[in-house]
Amino acid sequence: MALEAMLFLLLGRLLVKHAPMRRWRRWLFMGEEPASAGERLRRAPNRRLSRRAARIVRRVARHAPFSAVCLPQAMALQWMLRRRGVESRLVLGARRRAHCAGLDFHAWLTVGGKCVIGGNEVETYATLPPVDGLEPRPG
Repeated sequence: MALEAMLFLLLGRLLVKHAPMRRWRRWLFMGEEPASAGERLRRAPNRRLSRRAARIVRRVARHAPFSAVCLPQAMALQWMLRRRGVESRLVLGARRRAHCAGLDFHAWLTVGGKCVIGGNEVETYATLPPVDGLEPRPG
């Protein structure tokens, strides 16, 4: 899983840095996903797997030879969980900066309504709707 996390972190970092969000957001699940009842049961949250994979993603991100902040981490974890049939939701948020003008952006991933990665101070961020063309600068 560590090698998979490294590859997905690198992919996420490259996409965030070099491509506009409108080009790659379709690869992310950022809203209500239409699914049949049978598919929802098959893709039920696996919190134990989610927490384990999140720990691996955070550990790999800390030691990666590139910067992998909140958005690439959330992207990597979502891709890893999706490969294992676990439904998740990537959330983007924004808040005013404390000491200067502008906004801080943050990304986190939820599984079954619970935050599994990027959960630092999420309650201080206003959740952004999943809008085409939105290009946040993660922090």
